[in-house]
Amino acid sequence: MLSTLEFFGLPRHYMEGNGHFPMWGKESAADKLAAQRKKQAAKNAKGKKPLTKAEQKAMKMRRERGLVEGVEEEQKPTHFDISVFLGCFKRLVRCDG
Repeated sequence: MLSTLEFFGLPRHYMEGNGHFPMWGKESAADKLAAQRKKQAAKNAKGKKPLTKAEQKAMKMRRERGLVEGVEEEQKPTHFDISVFLGCFKRLVRCDG
C-alpha cells in the first residue's frame, strides 16, 4: 500500500523518516517581520517593574538547572508525522478508479 501511496505524493522511504514535517523551518516573510517588531518593542519598553521574590526565586532555580532564558535553537520534532501520510491517503480515497 505504501508503494501505491507514492503515486499520490508520499515520499519514498516514508517509514524510515523521509519526508516528515515538510514545512519545518519555512516561515513567511510576514512572520519574520512580526517577530522582529515584537522583539524591538520589548527591547524599547520603559517602566520595567522590579521582580517579586517569587520571580527572583524562580529565576535562580532556572539558572541552577541550566535553563538559560533567551534564544533557543528550535529542533525538528522527532516524533512520527502522520499528516503527510493522511494527505496522500485522502487523495487515494478520492481517486475514483
